[in-house]
Amino acid sequence: MHFYTIDIDYIKYLYSFDTEVYFNKERHDYENKPYVGTIIYNDSTPYFVPLTSAKPKHLKLKNTGIDYLVIYENIKQSEIHKKDIIKRMDNGEIKKLLSVVDLRKAIPVAEGCYHKIDIRTHKNRDLLAKEYEFCKKKKDTIFNKTRSIINQQKKTKYIKFAYCKYDLLEEKMNEWNGSH
Repeated sequence: MHFYTIDIDYIKYLYSFDTEVYFNKERHDYENKPYVGTIIYNDSTPYFVPLTSAKPKHLKLKNTGIDYLVIYENIKQSEIHKKDIIKRMDNGEIKKLLSVVDLRKAIPVAEGCYHKIDIRTHKNRDLLAKEYEFCKKKKDTIFNKTRSIINQQKKTKYIKFAYCKYDLLEEKMNEWNGSH
């Protein structure tokens, strides 16, 4: 398992067909805050499973849901910083929310549009290393749940609210591959 970034032009392309694809038109600094995730294969199609930054709304989520996994780290009171998003547990633990693996936002990724991240040299290496260790431990869960989500939608043709449209995106990925 590795972490990857996705070419922003490819993200914009997919977003033009499905607005559930993670892309914020207001952001112009994807180089500073890259689109990060892991790659799984559904049959022979590579799918990118994105991580999303911690947001206060994520505090309402359970640690694991049908279509997501929340990444926390346990910290001490003295380690809390002003902008941290934290959850205080009944047992006294303090959990700092790092990010969320958003399985429902998986996208098929075209040839040459994803690039492996070298965590050791990345400017966000501390955060990426923590996220990577979590994902490595949950690799089978991430792979199996994502495949299940994609295959269920493809089988039933029912697209749940806020889920990407996998058949459409695969069609558009194939068009991209044929024209690039």
